[in-house]
Amino acid sequence: MKDVLFYYIRRNEKVKEFLAPFYKGYIYCKEYNRNKCYAIGAIKKLLEVDITQKRIWYFCVPTHSNLGDQAQACCIEKYFRKFFSDHIVFKLSNNAFDFYEEKILMILKEKIKETDLIFFQSGYTFTGIHPYENMHRKIVENFPYNKIVFLPQTVKFKNQKILENVQNFYGKYDNIYFFARDKISYDIYKSIFPEHRNVHCFPDIVTTEIGNYDFNNNERNGILLCVRNDVEKLYSFQEISLFKEKLQKIAKVSLSDTNSETKENSLKEYWKKIEETIDDYAQYQVIITDRYHGTIFALIANTPVIILKTTDHKVVTGADWFEGVYEDYVYVVNDLEEASQVAQQIVTGFEYRKLPSYFKEKYYDRLKDIIEYGELKNDNL
Repeated sequence: MKDVLFYYIRRNEKVKEFLAPFYKGYIYCKEYNRNKCYAIGAIKKLLEVDITQKRIWYFCVPTHSNLGDQAQACCIEKYFRKFFSDHIVFKLSNNAFDFYEEKILMILKEKIKETDLIFFQSGYTFTGIHPYENMHRKIVENFPYNKIVFLPQTVKFKNQKILENVQNFYGKYDNIYFFARDKISYDIYKSIFPEHRNVHCFPDIVTTEIGNYDFNNNERNGILLCVRNDVEKLYSFQEISLFKEKLQKIAKVSLSDTNSETKENSLKEYWKKIEETIDDYAQYQVIITDRYHGTIFALIANTPVIILKTTDHKVVTGADWFEGVYEDYVYVVNDLEEASQVAQQIVTGFEYRKLPSYFKEKYYDRLKDIIEYGELKNDNL
Protein backbone atom coordinates (compact mmCIF):
# COMPACT_ATOMS: atom_id res chain seq x y z
CA MET A 1 0.00 0.00 0.00
CA LYS A 2 2.87 2.34 0.84
CA ASP A 3 4.47 2.10 -2.63
CA VAL A 4 1.08 2.72 -4.27
CA LEU A 5 0.62 5.86 -2.12
CA PHE A 6 4.04 7.31 -3.00
CA TYR A 7 3.44 6.46 -6.66
CA TYR A 8 0.22 8.45 -6.70
CA ILE A 9 1.68 11.37 -4.75
CA ARG A 10 4.41 11.75 -7.36
CA ARG A 11 1.85 11.95 -10.17
CA ASN A 12 -1.29 13.33 -8.53
CA GLU A 13 -2.50 16.51 -10.24
CA LYS A 14 -4.24 17.81 -7.09
CA VAL A 15 -1.02 17.48 -5.10
CA LYS A 16 0.85 19.32 -7.84
CA GLU A 17 -1.85 22.00 -7.85
CA PHE A 18 -1.53 22.42 -4.08
CA LEU A 19 2.24 22.77 -4.23
CA ALA A 20 2.26 24.95 -7.35
CA PRO A 21 2.02 28.37 -5.63
CA PHE A 22 5.17 27.62 -3.60
CA TYR A 23 7.38 27.20 -6.62
CA LYS A 24 5.34 28.75 -9.44
CA GLY A 25 7.99 31.37 -10.14
CA TYR A 26 10.73 28.75 -10.32
CA ILE A 27 8.72 26.56 -12.69
CA TYR A 28 7.81 29.52 -14.91
CA CYS A 29 11.44 30.61 -15.23
CA LYS A 30 12.58 27.07 -15.91
CA GLU A 31 9.95 26.53 -18.62
CA TYR A 32 10.57 29.99 -20.10
CA ASN A 33 14.30 29.38 -20.41
CA ARG A 34 13.81 25.89 -21.76
CA ASN A 35 11.36 27.02 -24.45
CA LYS A 36 13.60 29.95 -25.34
CA CYS A 37 16.47 27.50 -25.90
CA TYR A 38 14.20 25.33 -28.08
CA ALA A 39 13.22 28.38 -30.14
CA ILE A 40 16.74 29.75 -30.59
CA GLY A 41 18.03 26.32 -31.56
CA ALA A 42 15.15 25.85 -34.02
CA ILE A 43 15.78 29.22 -35.70
CA LYS A 44 19.47 28.45 -36.10
CA LYS A 45 18.70 25.10 -37.74
CA LEU A 46 15.96 26.63 -39.89
CA LEU A 47 18.34 29.19 -41.33
CA GLU A 48 20.67 26.35 -42.34
CA VAL A 49 18.01 24.36 -44.23
CA ASP A 50 19.02 23.68 -47.84
CA ILE A 51 16.00 24.49 -50.01
CA THR A 52 17.41 22.53 -52.96
CA GLN A 53 16.87 19.19 -51.20
CA LYS A 54 13.66 17.21 -50.76
CA ARG A 55 12.26 17.91 -47.33
CA ILE A 56 9.86 16.60 -44.74
CA TRP A 57 8.70 19.01 -42.05
CA TYR A 58 7.83 17.14 -38.87
CA PHE A 59 5.94 19.45 -36.51
CA CYS A 60 4.78 19.25 -32.87
CA VAL A 61 7.59 16.88 -31.98
CA PRO A 62 7.03 16.03 -28.27
CA THR A 63 9.39 17.49 -25.68
CA HIS A 64 7.68 15.99 -22.60
CA SER A 65 8.73 12.73 -20.97
CA ASN A 66 5.74 10.47 -21.72
CA LEU A 67 7.26 7.31 -23.18
CA GLY A 68 4.23 6.60 -25.36
CA ASP A 69 4.55 9.95 -27.15
CA GLN A 70 8.31 9.58 -27.41
CA ALA A 71 7.87 6.07 -28.82
CA GLN A 72 5.63 7.56 -31.51
CA ALA A 73 8.31 10.14 -32.34
CA CYS A 74 10.97 7.43 -32.58
CA CYS A 75 8.80 5.27 -34.84
CA ILE A 76 7.86 8.25 -37.01
CA GLU A 77 11.54 9.00 -37.59
CA LYS A 78 12.19 5.33 -38.37
CA TYR A 79 9.38 5.51 -40.89
CA PHE A 80 10.87 8.58 -42.56
CA ARG A 81 14.31 6.94 -42.79
CA LYS A 82 12.86 3.85 -44.42
CA PHE A 83 10.30 5.28 -46.84
CA PHE A 84 11.60 8.81 -47.43
CA SER A 85 15.32 8.19 -47.29
CA ASP A 86 15.92 10.77 -50.03
CA HIS A 87 14.32 13.52 -47.90
CA ILE A 88 15.88 15.73 -45.26
CA VAL A 89 13.71 15.79 -42.11
CA PHE A 90 13.34 19.04 -40.19
CA LYS A 91 11.79 18.76 -36.72
CA LEU A 92 10.07 21.51 -34.75
CA SER A 93 8.27 21.43 -31.40
CA ASN A 94 5.27 23.56 -30.58
CA ASN A 95 7.22 24.97 -27.60
CA ALA A 96 9.75 26.52 -29.95
CA PHE A 97 7.12 27.64 -32.46
CA ASP A 98 4.88 29.34 -29.89
CA PHE A 99 7.83 31.13 -28.28
CA TYR A 100 8.98 32.96 -31.43
CA GLU A 101 5.92 32.36 -33.61
CA GLU A 102 6.18 35.33 -35.97
CA LYS A 103 9.89 34.96 -36.62
CA ILE A 104 9.76 31.19 -37.09
CA LEU A 105 6.70 31.42 -39.33
CA MET A 106 8.43 34.04 -41.46
CA ILE A 107 11.44 31.73 -41.97
CA LEU A 108 9.20 28.74 -42.66
CA LYS A 109 7.46 30.70 -45.44
CA GLU A 110 10.86 31.21 -47.04
CA LYS A 111 11.98 27.63 -46.63
CA ILE A 112 8.91 25.44 -47.24
CA LYS A 113 8.24 24.70 -50.91
CA GLU A 114 4.91 23.41 -52.23
CA THR A 115 6.47 20.01 -52.98
CA ASP A 116 7.53 19.55 -49.34
CA LEU A 117 5.59 17.17 -47.10
CA ILE A 118 4.32 18.28 -43.70
CA PHE A 119 3.58 15.83 -40.88
CA PHE A 120 2.05 16.49 -37.45
CA GLN A 121 2.82 14.35 -34.41
CA SER A 122 0.41 11.54 -33.69
CA GLY A 123 -1.54 11.14 -30.45
CA TYR A 124 -4.47 12.68 -28.57
CA THR A 125 -3.98 16.17 -30.00
CA PHE A 126 -6.90 16.77 -32.39
CA THR A 127 -9.29 18.15 -29.78
CA GLY A 128 -9.58 21.81 -30.79
CA ILE A 129 -8.10 22.91 -27.45
CA HIS A 130 -4.83 20.95 -27.25
CA PRO A 131 -1.62 22.99 -26.76
CA TYR A 132 -0.65 21.96 -30.31
CA GLU A 133 -3.76 23.62 -31.77
CA ASN A 134 -2.16 27.01 -32.39
CA MET A 135 0.68 25.45 -34.37
CA HIS A 136 -1.71 23.16 -36.23
CA ARG A 137 -3.77 26.10 -37.44
CA LYS A 138 -0.90 28.42 -38.28
CA ILE A 139 0.78 25.78 -40.42
CA VAL A 140 -2.45 24.69 -42.11
CA GLU A 141 -3.55 28.21 -43.04
CA ASN A 142 -0.10 29.32 -44.23
CA PHE A 143 0.67 26.26 -46.37
CA PRO A 144 -2.60 25.40 -48.16
CA TYR A 145 -0.84 23.82 -51.17
CA ASN A 146 1.36 21.34 -49.31
CA LYS A 147 0.31 17.82 -48.42
CA ILE A 148 -0.27 17.95 -44.66
CA VAL A 149 -0.56 14.69 -42.73
CA PHE A 150 -2.12 14.40 -39.28
CA LEU A 151 -0.64 11.08 -38.19
CA PRO A 152 -3.11 8.82 -36.31
CA GLN A 153 -5.12 10.82 -33.78
CA THR A 154 -7.59 10.03 -31.05
CA VAL A 155 -10.36 12.52 -31.78
CA LYS A 156 -12.69 13.92 -29.15
CA PHE A 157 -14.26 17.35 -28.59
CA LYS A 158 -15.32 18.78 -25.25
CA ASN A 159 -18.51 20.29 -26.60
CA GLN A 160 -20.45 21.09 -29.78
CA LYS A 161 -19.08 24.62 -30.00
CA ILE A 162 -15.48 23.38 -30.20
CA LEU A 163 -16.48 20.73 -32.73
CA GLU A 164 -18.10 23.34 -34.98
CA ASN A 165 -15.09 25.61 -34.67
CA VAL A 166 -12.79 22.78 -35.78
CA GLN A 167 -15.16 21.83 -38.58
CA ASN A 168 -15.35 25.38 -39.91
CA PHE A 169 -11.60 25.89 -39.84
CA TYR A 170 -10.21 22.60 -41.19
CA GLY A 171 -13.13 21.92 -43.51
CA LYS A 172 -11.82 24.62 -45.87
CA TYR A 173 -8.68 22.67 -46.73
CA ASP A 174 -8.55 19.66 -49.05
CA ASN A 175 -4.77 19.24 -48.84
CA ILE A 176 -4.96 17.59 -45.41
CA TYR A 177 -4.71 13.83 -44.76
CA PHE A 178 -6.57 12.91 -41.58
CA PHE A 179 -5.64 9.59 -39.94
CA ALA A 180 -7.80 8.36 -37.05
CA ARG A 181 -6.34 6.06 -34.41
CA ASP A 182 -9.58 4.14 -33.77
CA LYS A 183 -13.04 3.58 -35.24
CA ILE A 184 -14.79 6.16 -33.03
CA SER A 185 -12.25 8.82 -33.99
CA TYR A 186 -12.68 7.85 -37.64
CA ASP A 187 -16.45 8.24 -37.39
CA ILE A 188 -16.01 11.69 -35.82
CA TYR A 189 -13.67 12.73 -38.60
CA LYS A 190 -16.15 11.51 -41.23
CA SER A 191 -19.07 13.27 -39.53
CA ILE A 192 -17.37 16.67 -39.48
CA PHE A 193 -15.63 16.29 -42.85
CA PRO A 194 -18.18 14.21 -44.83
CA GLU A 195 -16.92 15.35 -48.24
CA HIS A 196 -13.25 15.05 -47.45
CA ARG A 197 -11.58 12.31 -49.50
CA ASN A 198 -8.48 11.86 -47.35
CA VAL A 199 -9.83 10.45 -44.10
CA HIS A 200 -8.36 7.09 -43.09
CA CYS A 201 -8.30 4.77 -40.08
CA PHE A 202 -4.81 3.64 -39.06
CA PRO A 203 -3.38 2.03 -35.92
CA ASP A 204 -0.89 3.83 -33.72
CA ILE A 205 2.54 3.83 -35.39
CA VAL A 206 4.17 2.17 -32.36
CA THR A 207 2.34 -1.03 -33.36
CA THR A 208 4.96 -1.35 -36.13
CA GLU A 209 7.36 -2.55 -33.43
CA ILE A 210 5.19 -5.56 -32.58
CA GLY A 211 6.93 -8.62 -34.01
CA ASN A 212 10.42 -7.12 -33.92
CA TYR A 213 11.48 -8.73 -30.62
CA ASP A 214 11.70 -12.32 -29.43
CA PHE A 215 11.54 -13.01 -25.69
CA ASN A 216 10.46 -16.64 -25.83
CA ASN A 217 13.41 -17.81 -23.73
CA ASN A 218 12.61 -15.40 -20.90
CA GLU A 219 11.83 -16.70 -17.44
CA ARG A 220 8.65 -14.80 -16.65
CA ASN A 221 7.44 -14.03 -13.16
CA GLY A 222 4.68 -11.92 -11.67
CA ILE A 223 2.23 -9.22 -12.73
CA LEU A 224 2.94 -5.65 -13.78
CA LEU A 225 0.25 -3.10 -12.98
CA CYS A 226 0.84 -0.11 -15.28
CA VAL A 227 -1.71 2.57 -14.40
CA ARG A 228 -2.18 6.26 -15.06
CA ASN A 229 -2.92 9.03 -12.59
CA ASP A 230 -4.50 11.81 -14.61
CA VAL A 231 -7.93 13.00 -15.71
CA GLU A 232 -8.40 9.92 -17.90
CA LYS A 233 -8.15 7.41 -15.04
CA LEU A 234 -11.36 5.63 -14.09
CA TYR A 235 -10.27 3.98 -10.84
CA SER A 236 -9.33 5.81 -7.65
CA PHE A 237 -6.15 5.37 -5.62
CA GLN A 238 -8.06 3.33 -3.04
CA GLU A 239 -9.53 1.00 -5.69
CA ILE A 240 -6.13 0.42 -7.31
CA SER A 241 -4.53 -0.17 -3.92
CA LEU A 242 -7.13 -2.84 -3.00
CA PHE A 243 -6.81 -4.33 -6.47
CA LYS A 244 -3.04 -4.62 -6.05
CA GLU A 245 -3.51 -6.40 -2.72
CA LYS A 246 -5.88 -8.88 -4.36
CA LEU A 247 -3.46 -9.53 -7.22
CA GLN A 248 -0.66 -10.25 -4.75
CA LYS A 249 -2.55 -13.37 -3.73
CA ILE A 250 -2.07 -14.57 -7.32
CA ALA A 251 1.55 -13.53 -7.94
CA LYS A 252 4.12 -10.87 -7.13
CA VAL A 253 2.91 -7.43 -8.33
CA SER A 254 4.95 -4.44 -9.52
CA LEU A 255 3.60 -0.95 -10.18
CA SER A 256 4.63 1.46 -12.95
CA ASP A 257 3.47 3.98 -15.56
CA THR A 258 4.57 4.91 -19.10
CA ASN A 259 5.86 8.31 -17.95
CA SER A 260 9.62 8.61 -17.65
CA GLU A 261 10.90 10.18 -14.42
CA THR A 262 13.59 12.13 -16.28
CA LYS A 263 13.77 13.98 -19.58
CA GLU A 264 16.21 12.50 -22.06
CA ASN A 265 18.28 14.65 -24.40
CA SER A 266 17.57 12.88 -27.67
CA LEU A 267 15.26 10.38 -29.37
CA LYS A 268 18.15 7.92 -29.34
CA GLU A 269 18.28 8.13 -25.53
CA TYR A 270 14.48 7.89 -25.32
CA TRP A 271 14.49 4.80 -27.54
CA LYS A 272 17.07 3.22 -25.23
CA LYS A 273 14.72 3.92 -22.31
CA ILE A 274 11.77 2.51 -24.28
CA GLU A 275 13.68 -0.68 -25.12
CA GLU A 276 14.56 -1.03 -21.45
CA THR A 277 10.84 -0.72 -20.66
CA ILE A 278 9.93 -3.35 -23.26
CA ASP A 279 12.63 -5.67 -21.91
CA ASP A 280 11.20 -5.15 -18.42
CA TYR A 281 7.67 -5.94 -19.66
CA ALA A 282 9.00 -9.20 -21.10
CA GLN A 283 9.96 -10.37 -17.60
CA TYR A 284 6.32 -10.56 -16.46
CA GLN A 285 3.64 -13.18 -16.98
CA VAL A 286 0.96 -10.56 -17.64
CA ILE A 287 0.56 -6.77 -17.85
CA ILE A 288 -2.55 -5.00 -16.52
CA THR A 289 -2.87 -1.43 -17.79
CA ASP A 290 -5.12 1.52 -18.61
CA ARG A 291 -2.38 3.05 -20.77
CA TYR A 292 -2.69 2.76 -24.54
CA HIS A 293 1.04 2.50 -25.06
CA GLY A 294 1.29 0.24 -22.05
CA THR A 295 -0.85 -2.15 -24.11
CA ILE A 296 1.37 -1.78 -27.18
CA PHE A 297 4.62 -2.13 -25.18
CA ALA A 298 3.23 -5.36 -23.69
CA LEU A 299 2.55 -6.77 -27.16
CA ILE A 300 6.01 -5.74 -28.38
CA ALA A 301 7.33 -7.72 -25.39
CA ASN A 302 5.10 -10.69 -26.39
CA THR A 303 3.40 -10.43 -23.00
CA PRO A 304 -0.40 -10.88 -22.63
CA VAL A 305 -2.16 -7.71 -21.55
CA ILE A 306 -5.36 -6.99 -19.63
CA ILE A 307 -6.86 -3.59 -20.48
CA LEU A 308 -8.69 -1.52 -17.88
CA LYS A 309 -11.23 1.06 -18.96
CA THR A 310 -10.60 4.80 -18.69
CA THR A 311 -12.92 7.82 -18.80
CA ASP A 312 -12.85 7.98 -22.60
CA HIS A 313 -12.68 5.65 -25.58
CA LYS A 314 -8.95 5.84 -26.42
CA VAL A 315 -7.63 2.70 -24.74
CA VAL A 316 -10.62 0.40 -25.23
CA THR A 317 -11.31 1.26 -28.87
CA GLY A 318 -7.58 1.17 -29.53
CA ALA A 319 -7.70 -2.47 -28.45
CA ASP A 320 -10.19 -3.21 -31.24
CA TRP A 321 -7.22 -3.31 -33.62
CA PHE A 322 -5.98 -6.49 -31.97
CA GLU A 323 -9.22 -8.43 -32.30
CA GLY A 324 -8.64 -11.39 -34.59
CA VAL A 325 -4.92 -10.59 -34.75
CA TYR A 326 -3.52 -11.10 -31.24
CA GLU A 327 -6.83 -12.16 -29.74
CA ASP A 328 -5.50 -14.53 -27.06
CA TYR A 329 -3.01 -11.87 -25.97
CA VAL A 330 -5.40 -8.96 -25.39
CA TYR A 331 -8.24 -8.90 -22.85
CA VAL A 332 -10.53 -5.88 -22.38
CA VAL A 333 -12.29 -6.24 -19.02
CA ASN A 334 -15.36 -4.56 -17.59
CA ASP A 335 -14.07 -4.12 -14.04
CA LEU A 336 -11.24 -4.93 -11.64
CA GLU A 337 -12.89 -8.17 -10.52
CA GLU A 338 -12.85 -9.52 -14.07
CA ALA A 339 -9.25 -8.33 -14.43
CA SER A 340 -8.13 -10.39 -11.44
CA GLN A 341 -9.94 -13.46 -12.79
CA VAL A 342 -8.25 -13.18 -16.19
CA ALA A 343 -4.87 -12.58 -14.52
CA GLN A 344 -5.36 -15.76 -12.51
CA GLN A 345 -6.04 -17.75 -15.71
CA ILE A 346 -2.95 -16.38 -17.47
CA VAL A 347 -0.62 -16.90 -14.51
CA THR A 348 -1.91 -20.47 -14.11
CA GLY A 349 -0.87 -21.37 -17.64
CA PHE A 350 -0.14 -19.45 -20.85
CA GLU A 351 1.71 -20.37 -24.04
CA TYR A 352 4.02 -17.47 -24.92
CA ARG A 353 5.16 -16.89 -28.50
CA LYS A 354 6.68 -14.26 -30.76
CA LEU A 355 3.83 -12.24 -32.27
CA PRO A 356 3.71 -11.57 -36.02
CA SER A 357 4.53 -8.15 -37.50
CA TYR A 358 0.97 -7.54 -38.68
CA PHE A 359 0.48 -3.76 -38.46
CA LYS A 360 3.77 -2.82 -40.04
CA GLU A 361 3.01 -4.97 -43.10
CA LYS A 362 -0.73 -4.34 -43.32
CA TYR A 363 -0.64 -0.57 -42.83
CA TYR A 364 2.63 1.32 -42.54
CA ASP A 365 4.47 -0.45 -45.34
CA ARG A 366 1.72 0.99 -47.55
CA LEU A 367 1.13 4.40 -45.97
CA LYS A 368 3.32 6.13 -48.53
CA ASP A 369 0.93 5.05 -51.30
CA ILE A 370 -1.92 6.91 -49.60
CA ILE A 371 0.16 10.05 -49.18
CA GLU A 372 1.47 9.99 -52.76
CA TYR A 373 -1.54 8.64 -54.65
CA GLY A 374 -4.46 9.16 -52.27
CA GLU A 375 -5.13 5.41 -52.10
CA LEU A 376 -3.46 2.06 -51.64
CA LYS A 377 -1.96 0.69 -54.81
CA ASN A 378 -2.08 -3.05 -55.53
CA ASP A 379 -4.28 -3.57 -52.52
CA ASN A 380 -4.97 -7.29 -52.46
CA LEU A 381 -5.14 -7.80 -48.72
